[in-house]
Amino acid sequence: MSDIFSIARVIIGISILAMASLSDLRTRRVDNKLWVIMGSLGVLILGIEILTSGMGEPWNTSTTVWNYNHLLALVPTIILFYDIFWDREALYDEGKINFIAWTVLSIAILAAAGLLWIEGVSIQTMQLLMVPIMIIIGYVFFYTGIIHGGADAKAFMSIAILMPFSPLVGDILPIIQYPSYMAEAMSMMFPFAFLTLMNAAMISVVGFLCLVFLLNLIRKDLQFPAMFFGYRMDIDEIPKKYVWPMEVVRDDEVVLYIFGKRDANIKEELEMLKQRGIQDVWVTPKLPFIIPMFLGFVFSFFVGNVITLFFNAYLI
Repeated sequence: MSDIFSIARVIIGISILAMASLSDLRTRRVDNKLWVIMGSLGVLILGIEILTSGMGEPWNTSTTVWNYNHLLALVPTIILFYDIFWDREALYDEGKINFIAWTVLSIAILAAAGLLWIEGVSIQTMQLLMVPIMIIIGYVFFYTGIIHGGADAKAFMSIAILMPFSPLVGDILPIIQYPSYMAEAMSMMFPFAFLTLMNAAMISVVGFLCLVFLLNLIRKDLQFPAMFFGYRMDIDEIPKKYVWPMEVVRDDEVVLYIFGKRDANIKEELEMLKQRGIQDVWVTPKLPFIIPMFLGFVFSFFVGNVITLFFNAYLI
């Protein structure tokens, strides 16, 4: 990827994800407009990058050369992405077929198939088609529960569009770069959106465990294993905070769930705990995952893929 496109994409990504993180922290909600803007700018930049391919300075210094046929990859990308925000009827519901939706999705499939037919299965073609593929994976992650929040899934898809290739700024960033002999293969195995999600999960788990452990250590509240997954809170404060109770009443006994009972009726559960005279309750916070996504995005750009260190150490 050309440096100028990498820098533009990173500035946009950091700016929008920072705004989304603040919103997620304050309200646990993110306005869809942010994802629409990020995805739209991603489509625009990718289109410009394809059209300016091979022009050289000052536009496109990338060694990858595309042609106008590759613009077909934008069709499934646009259709699949904007379908998220289209409040439409289901494709098939109670014997009724949504012909408009099926037609639009069929256009997406035909455009992808047409690109493969014209250009063949090449690295260039597959790099571009990985964008709509990652959007589909985002849908799968959401509906299977791998990604819990709708905003988290939209962030993943938006990043996939904005960062279709691993960003490079000369030989400087990221710090950990793929060896030249495996750069193409690794970029296909670890698209930037997937790498961001992977790093976000690592940051979320490690950061959460460390912070909660230190908090309980300072409070000298060392009940194992709850001390690694939550902290005590006054029962009257729980409804005001973004937390799940880890303690609930089951069969007249107080039971501890280290990950919290997320499907419980919190009001009823707290009332039963009060009836048993419990004032301090173990809780686990509702983590705003957009913040780890933001940090994972920054980490992926500046540091890179730490798995590369394994390949460098053992496979070279």
